[in-house]
Amino acid sequence: MPDIDWLDIYRRVVLNDGHGAIGNRDVDRVISEIIGNQTIAEMIEHSFTTDPSAELTIRILMNLRSKWATDYCYRIYTEDENITRKRSSVELLSSIAHESAFPWAFQFLDDEDLVIQRYGARLVQVSIEYGLIDPDQCKQIFKKMEGHHNKNVRSFYQGIQEQLLRNDPL
Repeated sequence: MPDIDWLDIYRRVVLNDGHGAIGNRDVDRVISEIIGNQTIAEMIEHSFTTDPSAELTIRILMNLRSKWATDYCYRIYTEDENITRKRSSVELLSSIAHESAFPWAFQFLDDEDLVIQRYGARLVQVSIEYGLIDPDQCKQIFKKMEGHHNKNVRSFYQGIQEQLLRNDPL
């Protein structure tokens, strides 16, 4: 087991933010730091495989909800030429559902690939479901989803609207 300097981590993560109180974001950042970016990258790469344990890494990444993992997935989407990896990265982004990913949903909906468009719509749904974005702030993206040429995107839009009308959590 590694030696962990908890006071150093507290100073860097909590006090450097200037708030002095420990919140869930701080805990997430500390866990990511302890695990390490290299391990997180390896987990992401493994999640793209057909290995039966890939689902385990996906679940861990979903629980971790790391901004670094989110950014890594987005880099794959923007820089990788392989469409399967691009799709897998956007799918994982929609599963991790870090709040920083929501603005990218517009880009995913505009992508030429129908599967990436669907995962972009899923990102919107999950972001609302997890309370990462207020539905009142989604007017632009709802308009885009409602009139989208991809029937799967429109279906996500309809499902979100039905849930919001019932005032039930997604």
